[in-house]
Amino acid sequence: MSGPRLHLSVMADALSFPDDGKGVRAALTVINRGDEPTMLTHMVGFVFPSWWRKYRNNPEYAGIVNSPTIPHKLDINATWIGMMMYEKTLTAARQKGHLYVGVIASHSNATFLIRVPPPKKDDIPKDKIASGS
Repeated sequence: MSGPRLHLSVMADALSFPDDGKGVRAALTVINRGDEPTMLTHMVGFVFPSWWRKYRNNPEYAGIVNSPTIPHKLDINATWIGMMMYEKTLTAARQKGHLYVGVIASHSNATFLIRVPPPKKDDIPKDKIASGS
């Protein structure tokens, strides 16, 4: 196994310090664990409403995330971090577990994706939950 090997991880509720007032966002971390560098060309977001649509690579929504640091040469054992702001459509997709973020790199025709986990039930404020009575 030679060449670049990308490892992705996502922080679903990332904040910026000091606070920039833009709220939470998804922070994507990409590490090249291979033995050759690669070039990251795009950061992307996809909404797949079912596992079948993901398997067939047929997203309901697809988009490019504007990032001032792309294109970026990712050297061996190097790390790159990108941020994606949530908007109404992406927030709804995330709550259902349908949101994915990732990168496109020059060494492959594949899109490298990771699922953004939905918010935990404990993350919902108690005053926002409707009562049954």
